[in-house]
Formats: sequence, C-alpha cells, structure tokens
Amino acid sequence: MNFIRSKLSKKNRNEADKSATASGACASPKIDDENQSGNGLSIEYFQIQLLLDCLMRLTYNSSDYEELIIMCAEQIADDRHDLHMLQEFQNKYSSDRALWWYLQECFLYKILNYSLESQDIRNLFLFRKILFDIGQQIQEHRCSRPLHVYRSQWIPNALLNKWISSMGQCVVINSFLSATTNAEVALAFLNSSQTVKADY
Repeated sequence: MNFIRSKLSKKNRNEADKSATASGACASPKIDDENQSGNGLSIEYFQIQLLLDCLMRLTYNSSDYEELIIMCAEQIADDRHDLHMLQEFQNKYSSDRALWWYLQECFLYKILNYSLESQDIRNLFLFRKILFDIGQQIQEHRCSRPLHVYRSQWIPNALLNKWISSMGQCVVINSFLSATTNAEVALAFLNSSQTVKADY
C-alpha cells in the first residue's frame, strides 16, 4: 500500500480522477486515516482506477467478446426479454451506441453495475471494451456547464447512515448513475422500482 501511495504523484492522481470520470467506475472509500491518500481518497479508489485503466488498455478480440456474451447468458438464463436483448446486443453492438445499450432496460446495466460494485475482476476484464466505449461517449457528450439533474433510488439505512457520517469527505460511487432533468421522471422510476424492504 505504501508503495502505491508513494508512486501516486499529483499528476497521476489527476489522471486517475480523469479516468474515473471517463469510466464512471470506482471503489467505495474506506473512512479511516490508515487507508487514505494525501488528498482524502482511499488507496482502494486508486487501486480500482489503476486496474480499470490497465484493463481498458488491453487488446480486445473476438474471443473476449464471445466470452462476455456467454457470461451474460449464464447470468440471465431465465429471463426471455434479457436473452432477446443479449442476442440483439451480440449482433448489433457498436462503440458509438455504448450509452444507448447501457440505458436500455436490460441485462447490460444490471450486470455491468454489479460487476463494478462488487469489483468482479473477471467480469470487468470482459466488460473492458464496453467500459471504454461508455467512457468515450460520456466524454464526448459532457456538459459544458453545470446541469441540475434528479435521481431517485432506494438506499438501505446502513448505507445512508454511512454517507451521512462521511459528510465533508470524498464519497465515491463505484457504478454509473443514471439521472434525468425531469423530477417527475425520477419519481416515476422510484415508484416503479422494487418493493421497499424494512431496512430501507
């Protein structure tokens, strides 16, 4: 850990921050002094950023794509809609449509976000091209000015309490977040989502 901490110069930290913006993926910080870098971000954050950066630099070939399709098919075996979408994805995916695919109500955002949140290295390896493509499209369509957006989401009480106790510190979300400029649309998503559990 100390080796990584000492090797992360300010320039590298800025590059890691840019990479985080491009990939949208990072690790949740540990809130303790032992695991913090000089700028308040956890070492775990930099580790996942370095991992993602390395993964996205690796050559992506047709066998990787086939393995991605197989992995997704295994995870959605019982869902006819997702299986249909997977077949469409397999036949029609292109880099310039990465965000479109991610925003569809189908397997892609579910498996990709789970892989990011759980830091599943095998899945992230297989998703590396998709992550790169999404990052490129986010950069291309980045707003030039601040934009007020809305997002609704059920959050477990334990996570909410962790965020409240982390006020004033850097909180890093390790998945992509979808949002809208329309508050009513955000509320509609909340109302159509999962049944509220006791710990939410």
